[in-house]
Amino acid sequence: MLTTDVLDGAPTSLLIPSLRNAGVDPDELRYRKPGDKISAQDSVKRWRDLWSAGHSVGRIHDVPGVTELVARLAQEYAQARDAMRARLMEVPRDV
Repeated sequence: MLTTDVLDGAPTSLLIPSLRNAGVDPDELRYRKPGDKISAQDSVKRWRDLWSAGHSVGRIHDVPGVTELVARLAQEYAQARDAMRARLMEVPRDV
C-alpha cells in the first residue's frame, strides 16, 4: 500500500499491485508533488484502474472464512458488552 496526494491533492491509500498493473511506477509517486505529471497518467482512469484501500488496511493480518469471522465478531461483541456492563455496575446509582 502507498499513501500519496499526487493524484488529486487528497491523501489516498493505493494498492501497489494496481499501480504497477496500470503502468504507474510506485517509486515515482513517492517523489512527486500534487499536479505533477506521472507516467501513464493520460491512459490511467483512477476509478477504473487504481484500487484504493482505507488507512486501516495495514492492520489486517489474516483473511478468515465467513464462519470464523462471524464467530470472532460475536466473541468480540460479547466481550465488549460484558466490559460495559461491568463499568456500568461501578457507576453510583444515586447520581
